Amino acid sequence: TAENRLGYQADFYLPLPSVQTARYWRVAFSDTGNTSGYVELARCCLMAAWQPTLNMIYGAALGLETDTTSDRALGGATYFDRREPRRVQKFTLENLAEGEAFDRAFKMQWQLGIDGEILFCHDPAATGERLKQRTFLATLRQLTAIEYPYTTAHRTAFELLEKL
Repeated sequence: TAENRLGYQADFYLPLPSVQTARYWRVAFSDTGNTSGYVELARCCLMAAWQPTLNMIYGAALGLETDTTSDRALGGATYFDRREPRRVQKFTLENLAEGEAFDRAFKMQWQLGIDGEILFCHDPAATGERLKQRTFLATLRQLTAIEYPYTTAHRTAFELLEKL
């Protein structure tokens, strides 16, 4: 498909419009055009969500990085060991209230570490290609401190690395 040619994972995201709490969840799929008679799911996640009260500050960045290596032969030809590029999202949350800084940002880092998974969604209202470009499963690249730049405000930065 066109989205796979662009390198996006064949994912499906459904950000819910409001908080949903349940002890159990039932997910039903209806695909009348499916001739196989079954659906394969490599991963199905229901995750807690946190949408900060204030958006990330200006200067946030979405980029790509790769572990592709290259080697040059004696004759000058270059050979590559291609690896799939991964998205990297960097952003800072500023002017966080004490409760949000510690009950959300600090607690999330403590629980996830650098190996726990996070679903980053830049804009839950986005659709189509924009949703695919800026929503991905990731890990925290590093754990960052909660800073105290002002008396009653807190700040912390995040760097997320896409999990392929």
